[in-house]
Amino acid sequence: MILRLLCPMVVMMLAVQAPLAAGSRHAPKQNAPPVPISILINGTALPVDPPPRYVHANLLVPVRKILDALGLPFDRAGNTITTTVSDRSVALVPGSRRAVVNGGVVVLETAPLEIKGILYAPLRFFTDAIGAQAHYDPRSKVVEITSSLVGHSGVVNAQGANREYMGIVEAVDNDSQPPSITVSEGASVKTVSIRGNPRVAITDVVANTSVAGALQDVHVGDYAKIAVRKDGTIEHIVDSFASRHEEIAAMAGNTLVLADGHVITPTGVTSLSLNGEGAKVSDLAVGDDVVVRYNLDTAEVREIIASRRPSRALPGAGSVAITSIEPSAARALRPGDSFEVVLKGSPHGQASYDIGSYFTNLPMSESQFGVYSARYTVPQGANFAAAPLFGHLAVGGTAAPRAQSQTEISAASTPPGIVDFAPDQSQVINNNQPSIYATFAAGVIPVNTSSIVLVVNGHDLTASATRTAAFIEYHSAVEFSDGPVHVTVRVSDTAGNTATKAWTFFVKSHQ
Repeated sequence: MILRLLCPMVVMMLAVQAPLAAGSRHAPKQNAPPVPISILINGTALPVDPPPRYVHANLLVPVRKILDALGLPFDRAGNTITTTVSDRSVALVPGSRRAVVNGGVVVLETAPLEIKGILYAPLRFFTDAIGAQAHYDPRSKVVEITSSLVGHSGVVNAQGANREYMGIVEAVDNDSQPPSITVSEGASVKTVSIRGNPRVAITDVVANTSVAGALQDVHVGDYAKIAVRKDGTIEHIVDSFASRHEEIAAMAGNTLVLADGHVITPTGVTSLSLNGEGAKVSDLAVGDDVVVRYNLDTAEVREIIASRRPSRALPGAGSVAITSIEPSAARALRPGDSFEVVLKGSPHGQASYDIGSYFTNLPMSESQFGVYSARYTVPQGANFAAAPLFGHLAVGGTAAPRAQSQTEISAASTPPGIVDFAPDQSQVINNNQPSIYATFAAGVIPVNTSSIVLVVNGHDLTASATRTAAFIEYHSAVEFSDGPVHVTVRVSDTAGNTATKAWTFFVKSHQ
């Protein structure tokens, strides 16, 4: 399945924006972002996260992103990165032009670099050391890598005494004991039993965030890496995905146009629900709220979760009925927050409720005549937006029609991502009145603009900065002295999840 306008979407969220020119007092322009360099692996587009970039006129590409797409391991010991290609062992060191292939030296045209924790290498690394075919077309700004390695390594990599299974999540079985996850990579498929008590990390690449989660947070269509110990127990699971939360602005046939302009065309493999029940595209309508979750490697839309506020109508006639169901919370929530759920209906029954399609069949007790209640605490790893509550009630074997709340619930475990900043970490600049900025990407819950704080050399400069939900920018009205400049940026979402980024650059205006 195709997610159209994927590259523009990721660019708007993650693309590196150029620092402002000296003397400018305006915020970074967002209406004309630079066109990113895209990557094709055997004709399949990779998300632009992170994109290739030019450094001193040399084109560098992200190493781990491409190795993962090729199904090759990425191992690090100290400052040395190694991978295994068929019968070859390849090693490289950031800052050194000498790559080692089976003990022999391959000299690269420029040294690999680490930029903001991402390892980049020249494109020829993948031809000279890995043996793939690689080409860059500057007119279309496309890096194309062709290799017969894809699928040959299957879903498993050896990691010393451990093994790592990786691939697209095809199935998650939480009902069996032990539970299991099935992943596929090319033609290889593996079902892994989840034994032990593994750590689970849930990563949203759009928000550039990673939080602790649970097996229930792993969805079909995500990309998972499962580390298995020698004794068969699971050490950890890393689950990666990308998501968008928007309102449907227009529809045409099988195509949805979101309020931010992105076009979604689901196909038969897309899981689609409306108000917690299975649905078709034709069941959706303009104004519906949707969460789109897609695979970050294939760009396939794997899940669309839609919600629609109900009209206020009297319950239908019948012996058993639900009058209303509502939560006490009316704001965005984070892990540890709790709220009361109250359902009113026929007395002396058995009641339960769902939170969208995320948490279902939660029990309620009759606290008063015809009034059923429950308290819900948001667990770690919960990430959902605009989820209605659905009430269920049965009396003496007769079930009432399902009821839907007017109030919707949003909760997030992941803070906003701080996806770019300038001047860069450890960068030396000759301008003693620089522009300082950071850009943000929200997860399922919006950024709280009033929460954004900028501290420079211990001074809170927030009041002098330009703040939006997408960035904060400050242009110094006074000259910095030569030497280090320490910057801290904090940002929260409307639920209170907070991210902090601290870095240091250097001013050297005098020779």
